[in-house]
Amino acid sequence: QWQEEVDFNLYAVSTDFQKNYANFVKYVDKADWPWEALHDTNREFRKVLPGALNGLPQTFVFDKDGKIVYHKRKYSTGDEHKLFEIVKKYAVQ
Repeated sequence: QWQEEVDFNLYAVSTDFQKNYANFVKYVDKADWPWEALHDTNREFRKVLPGALNGLPQTFVFDKDGKIVYHKRKYSTGDEHKLFEIVKKYAVQ
């Protein structure tokens, strides 16, 4: 629904171990997400993002230049409302 209002890209990235890759693929296929789902098979993602991804899930919003403009660990009910406001602020118009 957000994309009806704002043009942005969403990616889900799994940082799970390689041995769980087949389960990840099954889950993504079954969930039929309308966004791209990636699996960090070499666990490189944690090397380039703040805090080495200590604590999951984590949410990042990047601006059009690739700069992190929002980062949050964990999830609490209602976080999606604040997240959408941030997405709207930094979406390429």
